[in-house]
Amino acid sequence: MRFSYAFFSLFVALCMASVAQAQRVEVIGLAASFNVSQSWARESGLQLGTYELQTSPSSVRFDDTGNRYSAYARIRLGEGSMFAQLELAYTSALSSTYPLNYPGDAGSPSDPGYQPASNAPFGYRIRRAEVAALVGRHLGPHFYALAGPVLALQQRQSASGTSSTAEVYRSLYGAVERGQLLGQVGFGFQVWRLDFGLRYEHSLTPYTREVTYLGQTQNFHQRTSQVMLSIGALLYDRSQRWRH
Repeated sequence: MRFSYAFFSLFVALCMASVAQAQRVEVIGLAASFNVSQSWARESGLQLGTYELQTSPSSVRFDDTGNRYSAYARIRLGEGSMFAQLELAYTSALSSTYPLNYPGDAGSPSDPGYQPASNAPFGYRIRRAEVAALVGRHLGPHFYALAGPVLALQQRQSASGTSSTAEVYRSLYGAVERGQLLGQVGFGFQVWRLDFGLRYEHSLTPYTREVTYLGQTQNFHQRTSQVMLSIGALLYDRSQRWRH
């Protein structure tokens, strides 16, 4: 939550700076989106002690879902049809899952702490705060296109317990990069005080780079992508001015 408050404060500061040149602020709004996401690893498999994470790209599908919530300001650039769009956002989405295989402990099932063989799916819940600096162009009175970079601050998950499986989970969760750079491109349609959007997002830097388990470090490059369908509500629209 501290990240959200910090980003909201930054957004307010940016809006106030923009309002100082109010003739250039086109719209200020809030938006929410439904996302279909995907993540995939460059490596075909990871051996974490006796555990095997099967990260074959062929098993990854573009069918995981999530949401994105944002506050944004659209600012006119010059006297033409170009604009900049500043956004502060929070994304929560599921990653693709990989089978995590464990052959089982040696010994008897009656031994204390015995773990049987297992084959369970492993995946991440991607949670991140974002700052986006997009540039766009109006394609008419209602349509526009935009693209640009997004800087994300990731929130890592945690795993409790003392089992070897919990230790593997902690290693995989700890592999998530704190910061990630992404790129977005999309189109929008504005009518009345509603703002509809369709965007594609792709990671420019990895979601994970390497994982360390029991002192052994190995490469674990994961990329992410999303398709986002959004709807926004305009709190301010320069073409309509403020209404009470």
